[in-house]
Amino acid sequence: MPVEERAYSIIVISGTALHVTHEQIDQRSLAMHLEMAEMIRGNPELYDRVRNTLGRWISTGRPVPPALQEWQSILDTRTVGEVLEIISTDTEDCRRLRQSSPFCILPQERRDAIFREFHTQGRNASTLCQHGRVPAATARDAHPAQTHEQSTTHPERT
Repeated sequence: MPVEERAYSIIVISGTALHVTHEQIDQRSLAMHLEMAEMIRGNPELYDRVRNTLGRWISTGRPVPPALQEWQSILDTRTVGEVLEIISTDTEDCRRLRQSSPFCILPQERRDAIFREFHTQGRNASTLCQHGRVPAATARDAHPAQTHEQSTTHPERT
């Protein structure tokens, strides 16, 4: 049986170690951002928390990573609707941006639930939409995607 090289990380949920691919991590991040976009649509004041979070990260006195500079530019030049579109879209650039997202407004209980849904029940962003978690219209292109992340590869039997 051939051995396939595949990138994955290991996470622990409820004491169980699970192998998680970068594709799964991207889909989980998309699901969380879809929910946060809906939260902001329902309570626009949450957008100020996002801006404040980014401001805190940038004002540490350390060199500002390019990704945070990019987020600052996006938040300064785009409308709220355009920013919510960015965090709700599954493209290579949007996946990259979500990896350093200042959108830290999802309650911990909901964040934990999404982790469980994805990694113990095999959900993805599309299935969350199908089950009424987030409107399907915001889950633009929500499907497993090819990732470009660098990672250690581990042999898996196929």
